[in-house]
Amino acid sequence: MSKKREFPGIEAKTLFSQIEHTAGFIFNQHFENLPANAYLLKLQEYSKDKKKLKEINYREYFYLCLCAHWSTAGTIVPTDVDNAIRLRLWKDGESNNFLEQMKKDVIDAWSWNYTPVTNRKVFEPSKEMWMSTHEGTWFSVAIGAYFSLEKKKKLEWASEVLAVIKTEIKKEEEMLSAAWERKDYINFLKLSALVSHNLGDLDRVFEMWEISADHPLRFEIYKLGHQKHKNYSDVFYFMGKVNKEIMALENHRHMSLRGPKCLRRKPQYSAPIGPFFDEWGEFIGADQDLSKDEKVEIICALFEGWKRQDRAFAYVRAYHGIMKGAKDSWREIRAMIPVDILNEIKVRPFGKLAEISKDDFMEQVIEKLSRIARD
Repeated sequence: MSKKREFPGIEAKTLFSQIEHTAGFIFNQHFENLPANAYLLKLQEYSKDKKKLKEINYREYFYLCLCAHWSTAGTIVPTDVDNAIRLRLWKDGESNNFLEQMKKDVIDAWSWNYTPVTNRKVFEPSKEMWMSTHEGTWFSVAIGAYFSLEKKKKLEWASEVLAVIKTEIKKEEEMLSAAWERKDYINFLKLSALVSHNLGDLDRVFEMWEISADHPLRFEIYKLGHQKHKNYSDVFYFMGKVNKEIMALENHRHMSLRGPKCLRRKPQYSAPIGPFFDEWGEFIGADQDLSKDEKVEIICALFEGWKRQDRAFAYVRAYHGIMKGAKDSWREIRAMIPVDILNEIKVRPFGKLAEISKDDFMEQVIEKLSRIARD
């Protein structure tokens, strides 16, 4: 009996169990049978017949990894398949038998609908487009595909992928510019965090593939948020400054929120773009599907996270939102917070900062943005 082929990555069955653990909500929803929902429908298909996970070939495993990352990238605990879909599965010799289909999968994934599985997203009305950190996930896979196809002399296929990469970069430039021109400064700030993340993912894969300093793409699409570029407007460079001075500290891995398992039950519980956590906190405070004990657990996690990142405001804003959303039940929830934590909240700046209204906080953030723009 021949030995079962082991793919260069986590076992398919184990990977699927991780999806169930961190994004189980996708198996309780209905998704229309549309190409944009293909990855969600595929996961639901596996859920109904897990025996299929034992029978997948190399390309199907690659596709499963894409599905896993798209479904969990916006959650508190994303699946760890980054290196596989960016590098290892492309470098493995067996990929040569599936390159054309894998290339097609990457291009198709650009149009996948991620809005049901992430809170880290922005809608730009003037362009009728969404933006999230999923574009960064896509960039990282797409540029890995490009370098693999280029090295394997599949230049026509590589050109197809590169054309979509450049289209996505242009889209991100246009969305940033549109928000700024409309004076929608909050959306611009959110987009600055997202685009910085996305272009950072693109840059990291250049380094993973050890691309030479004289490769043409290093002059075309590398480090766009770090320096002015002849092929793009200065909005990328300005965005990079804004992200570094305002947004970067707010948008980390939210390790403290991995503790409360209740935050994995609904996509709405996943963290939004920091520091704008007021509405998220309000939703948590008001949601009847969370018990008071669970809300206390979330509050304790927020405070613990703030102590590690006490120059960031997202968790303070979440706490403010929870107080507002809980309304009449806040007094009871507050009484359930452990006394030592409640006393610490009182004496630390956290408590005072949480008293600032949402409008006043927004004004402070916009003023920071205005100072950067004046400089």
